[in-house]
Amino acid sequence: MPDDDIPSVRKLVLKPREVTRTDAVARPGDGTEISVPLIHRQNRIAEQRLSLRRRDDGPRPPLGAGDAPRDSPPFAPKEIAPTEEAARPGDGTAISVTLIHRQNRIAEERRGPELVALPRRRMSRRTRDYLFLVTLAGLVVALFALQLPRTPGVLLMGFFLVAYAAGLLAWVMFGVMDDY
Repeated sequence: MPDDDIPSVRKLVLKPREVTRTDAVARPGDGTEISVPLIHRQNRIAEQRLSLRRRDDGPRPPLGAGDAPRDSPPFAPKEIAPTEEAARPGDGTAISVTLIHRQNRIAEERRGPELVALPRRRMSRRTRDYLFLVTLAGLVVALFALQLPRTPGVLLMGFFLVAYAAGLLAWVMFGVMDDY
């Protein structure tokens, strides 16, 4: 059976990982390992280079013209000069939450109660159709009962049929049919 040869299977192999180092491995004590003193030393060297470059460029800009002074730490809280005086309690300019609440309460009492007429709640389509079908079933049973002799048994059977139809419709419409 040469026609039923097993097809060749391709084997997938991941490409071998080749890593080429760009930096030499840092050894403790050779000055190339990452450490806090090394970072501080590099920052000092960078500041010295920057100050040398600035001296060559010309006069330095005024202190408030953009950069913070170099002798202050970068994360120190900034000095803020207030433009207005602080309000003192009782002088009329202080913000009082109780006063604001009192003003809101007085404005609400002046306006008076708001009477809003809500629209009448509409009956759902499912409930409307259910009541229509139960009424229709009751009329059909009543018309059928009028054709028979009027005895208590026929009346009882008619009520039973209407109740059975109502229960069956309720089960189908409200139990079986989720999306109506």
